[in-house]
Amino acid sequence: MTEVIVSGHGRSRRWRSIQRWVLMAIAAALLALATPAPAWSQWLPQSEAGAGNALPRGVQRIGVIEVATVKSHLDGRDLFEITAPAVQNRNELGDMLPVEVRAQQVTAAIDRAAWRLAEARDPAVVVAELNNFTILQAVDRKQLQRRVQLLTVTSLDADYHGLALEELAAEWQGILQDEIAREIRLYSPDELAKRTLRTLQIFLVAIAISVALWGLQWLLGRYSRRLASQRQREMAAAAAAAAAAA
Repeated sequence: MTEVIVSGHGRSRRWRSIQRWVLMAIAAALLALATPAPAWSQWLPQSEAGAGNALPRGVQRIGVIEVATVKSHLDGRDLFEITAPAVQNRNELGDMLPVEVRAQQVTAAIDRAAWRLAEARDPAVVVAELNNFTILQAVDRKQLQRRVQLLTVTSLDADYHGLALEELAAEWQGILQDEIAREIRLYSPDELAKRTLRTLQIFLVAIAISVALWGLQWLLGRYSRRLASQRQREMAAAAAAAAAAA
């Protein structure tokens, strides 16, 4: 009897363990779908206090300039490289803007533009002049007052890429136009509705699997108890037969 009962408890524990792992996997899938697609881990790190002369991850120093990559907030892919004057000591910035912070500002501006222009009838990225600087702006051509400044194209940027400033601005204009359009599509009402429906479907599947596993566990426990009861009856009958024979 003892061996049968232990075996039944062992199976029950195994089913509970399987159930926990399945539910954890489903929960991870739900979180992955429910969380917006942007790849948060791809953000370039902020300068760390105490880093001193050490370069942050993702920053390259070339002579008197430093280079960092602006990354997509959607999938972490590289968009383009930007530059800034080299910072010799990041603990004493003064009025200098580290290149990694500039890259983060551009990524944040892209996100802000996609959010503000999500319902724009004709969103676009345009090249403009502001205080004798060449800048890139996201605008709604139907409502020009709705605009977000994305970045300033500097002479350091142009020199590093080996292009005229106007050529580099036009190249970045196309890249930013495509990236903002991608983000607008991601956060459109139709796309959000699809993501919500997909998450709900997975949630319902998770509930169904949980109920099925609970049912299997209950059946296993019932079967184990039935075996144990049968074993007890057999042992009692054997004991009675032995007593009668004596």
